[in-house]
Amino acid sequence: MLYHSWKYLSLIQDIFGIKNNQFTYEDSAAAKPQKETFELDFTPGADEILERNKFIGFHEAGPNIDEGLSKWTAEYEKIGGTSATSQQMSDLSSNLTSALDKLPQLTEQKKKVDMHVKIASKVLTEIKARQIDKLQDIEEEAITTRKLQGENKQDLLDILAAPAQEEAAASSGPSPDKNLQFLDKMRILVILILCLKDLDELQKYIQIVDDTHKHPSQAQALEKVKIMFKKKVDIKNRQAGDQTNGAESQQTATTLGYAYSLGKGIASGLSSMLTDSNNFSNILARDIEQTLSHLRIRYASQSTSFIDSLTGEKTLLISHKDLKQVFAFAIGGGSFYEYETIKVVVEQAEEVQTKAAAAQNKVSVVYGCDHIFQPAEFLEEILKL
Repeated sequence: MLYHSWKYLSLIQDIFGIKNNQFTYEDSAAAKPQKETFELDFTPGADEILERNKFIGFHEAGPNIDEGLSKWTAEYEKIGGTSATSQQMSDLSSNLTSALDKLPQLTEQKKKVDMHVKIASKVLTEIKARQIDKLQDIEEEAITTRKLQGENKQDLLDILAAPAQEEAAASSGPSPDKNLQFLDKMRILVILILCLKDLDELQKYIQIVDDTHKHPSQAQALEKVKIMFKKKVDIKNRQAGDQTNGAESQQTATTLGYAYSLGKGIASGLSSMLTDSNNFSNILARDIEQTLSHLRIRYASQSTSFIDSLTGEKTLLISHKDLKQVFAFAIGGGSFYEYETIKVVVEQAEEVQTKAAAAQNKVSVVYGCDHIFQPAEFLEEILKL
């Protein structure tokens, strides 16, 4: 939810905020900034660029979008563009009807290509301005290793110590507590509180932000983060006391384990979890992984149940041959990044099988939720607690 994802679709959600598959694009660099409403069409085959790039990193998506523009240009020139050869013109004249049939399709394709070119340009600008690439690297290391060192640690110190943006305090500018620079710092602080082991380091990071952002609304938001940190300290102290007494150590470990599990569910996805068995778990993705394990293991975990949509019967046991479709619904809200992690689960479940077995046991996973959060929006919900 809070994680700074590097995937194309999640970046669009983070930067623009997708609502009902639509978002507003504004070119702030233009002399007279104008707003446009773009719509993402997730129908298979409707938007080739979106379909190809939505779940891949921006370092791959950017060149792919440029390739899409070149491909469209080549198609257009075939039916009468400025660089068409005399032979192409002759062919066009002999098959004018076919050429005219292609024009509406090419016109619609051009709209989508232009949309993605504008999106990619804006995304690149935001990545540079907000240092999203560095934030992602920092969060990934914190989640997978529960510590920071080297270049990522220095990058974090530089980002947290960056002076507060002056325009945020101007009456004509955005509300200071909604300033993107500040919100990015809050997002990474929450992730660090949930993931890092070193409490002294955490306190140092919080203090750096506290010294930098003095606006009342920002200070109020930071107080909520301090409360989260204090609760983490209390849990660790309680665990240490229980281990000394030897009476309630198991119960406290379970409580702390749940906190870590919750942290991973908020902060990251399955790709990080799979690299470290002692790492946090993405709760929804983990349940789906257990469900797909029926292809190899007959019994589900006791926390997973199955409902027959025809009979309404509920069971903890399901035959692997009957497992063809899984519906995963996140009550209370989900995210495109959570969607990405589930896709990883499905792909990895298929990879461990032979091609023949994968084809025979192919399972369709449908992800849904009652609301898709923009990361900054989810942070605001957390700070209300």
